Amino acid sequence: MTALAYNFKSDGLYYNILSETDRTVEVTYYRNDGYGSYYNDAYGDIEIPSKLIYDRKTYKVTSIGKYAFYKCSGLTSVTIPNSVTSIGISAFYNCSGLTSVTIGNSVTSIGNSAFSNCSGLISIIVDESNPSFSSIEGILYNNDATTLIYCPITKKTVTIPNSVTSIGYSAFSGCSGLTSVTIPNSVTTIVQSAFSNCRGLTSVTIGNSVTSIGKYAFSGCSKLTSIYCQGTKPPRENPRESIVFSEAILKECTLYVPIGCQAAYEAVDPWRNFWNIEEMDFSGIDDIISDNIGISVINRAIHIDNADGNMLVEVFNLSGKSVYRGHGNIVDGLSTGIYIIKIADKSMKIKI
Repeated sequence: MTALAYNFKSDGLYYNILSETDRTVEVTYYRNDGYGSYYNDAYGDIEIPSKLIYDRKTYKVTSIGKYAFYKCSGLTSVTIPNSVTSIGISAFYNCSGLTSVTIGNSVTSIGNSAFSNCSGLISIIVDESNPSFSSIEGILYNNDATTLIYCPITKKTVTIPNSVTSIGYSAFSGCSGLTSVTIPNSVTTIVQSAFSNCRGLTSVTIGNSVTSIGKYAFSGCSKLTSIYCQGTKPPRENPRESIVFSEAILKECTLYVPIGCQAAYEAVDPWRNFWNIEEMDFSGIDDIISDNIGISVINRAIHIDNADGNMLVEVFNLSGKSVYRGHGNIVDGLSTGIYIIKIADKSMKIKI
């Protein structure tokens, strides 16, 4: 049944009163249809107030409620004040016009899917004094950057820092422009739906410390052709979250594992379900080039982002033959296969 969901409206936004005693309110939607759709007519660049007056009473805005701006396509940017302490589940879900979000210093909780499917979102910026969350290059992390919470889906290349130990719920969900990702050795957990619907993703390298992978972690990754698991012990799946890979991935994607470990991977789920498992020598190859250099493959060309123009770039095939040596940031003309890229004293494998 359709129902109004707010107590009052002020300056184009809808609010629920949380406490008359404390005079606190949350931002909310104006109605729901009873079938899982919520409505808000907010438009343009919005700066949510820290306090407001209604019926001759002053209220403090302390929360962005769940589904508050759900599918609010007219919203282009939002600034969340220091008075707000929480952002609810799916608060900005599918806000297709939203390009930037600025979060104040008092937010201590952000609900699942708060920014999922925001197809135009470029960056999330967190106040530097926030004790709970941080942002690096527009990507949302917890304060000490041990958990990657959300990556805007417009990102094409992402370098995950070595501080990260967990890839959070739906962290990369819908990142259709992402073509390859290297998960560093520091990461131990990939949570449910972490890379779901990354439809451009072709290659994933999983570091040697991952212990668990959650349900639907790679669902909808229809172009995934290569998974590189560097751990000598196969990452485990949660028995209660056993659907990690689609049938298409299991059939079409090649799983590369360390030399001498194929039997171990063929003995446990979900790895034993892969049709194609091959052994590879991962020794001597770092999981990332550096903390700020991004490597990606676009239209069969290797793109190197943020590298110093004076840095020597070398590309070798797996036989050790040099196929490129120079200072460019794009290497093309290579045939399909696996290559080793070396910049300064760091190297990594990549597949074309």
